[in-house]
Amino acid sequence: MSSIPLEFSETKLTRLAGDWITAAIGNGSIAIDATVGNGYDTLFLAHAVGSSGQVIGFDVQKAALKNASELLRFMA
Repeated sequence: MSSIPLEFSETKLTRLAGDWITAAIGNGSIAIDATVGNGYDTLFLAHAVGSSGQVIGFDVQKAALKNASELLRFMA
């Protein structure tokens, strides 16, 4: 059986994903958050697209959308 080479990094995957998203979208972009949850990623996307951009969020739980809405209103 062949071995799979592993690469180790001190950088967390969430940091890498955030850097990639920030590079891919910018001011005025449209972003989609397909799982709003508590709204922290939605807030991150809102900052990334800026005031002229738009974030469209979806979640199957009404409570999650309510919580995210309150977070965004408070943090805006």
